[in-house]
Amino acid sequence: MSDLAPEKLSTSDFADILKSTYMPQSKAAAYMSARGYGYDPLLSTMENKVFISPTGTPIIAGRGSTRVSDFLYEDPRLITYGGQFFDTRRVSDIKNLSKTTQEKYGVAPIQAGHSLAGYLAEKGAQATPGSDVYTYNRAVGLPSIFTSVPKNQYNFRTTLDPVSALSVFQSDKNKTTLSGSYNPIASHYLDYLK
Repeated sequence: MSDLAPEKLSTSDFADILKSTYMPQSKAAAYMSARGYGYDPLLSTMENKVFISPTGTPIIAGRGSTRVSDFLYEDPRLITYGGQFFDTRRVSDIKNLSKTTQEKYGVAPIQAGHSLAGYLAEKGAQATPGSDVYTYNRAVGLPSIFTSVPKNQYNFRTTLDPVSALSVFQSDKNKTTLSGSYNPIASHYLDYLK
């Protein structure tokens, strides 16, 4: 294991990382390269990309819901069961990727995600203790209300975002509330993370 001190992401870097998760892999690699970040094509997929910060810290950045299977399978299970009974495919994938990334780079990766991927970032961090977690409008299910958020997790949420609405019932010392649109659907978009 490395003795590196935990690295903190700036809000602008976090916003760029999340934006890149919705890009094709080659475009995401070029976009983040222009910002001084490396890209690990061997560990990355369209759902989860692995970037390397300018100081060498790996960052696993997940994409939120875009596929039919996300909306019909992953999201409903998160909302109702919160992953308490079994891991879905995406939860298993992020846990395995987190362990593999930590083994390859010798340090717990930073986990980052928007919406469904915010929830997945939390699950990835459970597989690699010591991972800092950055989320934006993360999905929160019923089993998660009235729980405490770990102190190494940084949550950003727009006021009217419906996907993260239940997070207001959690004990969270590192949350940042942002103003968004008066349209709850528009509030969920990445536009308000600056």
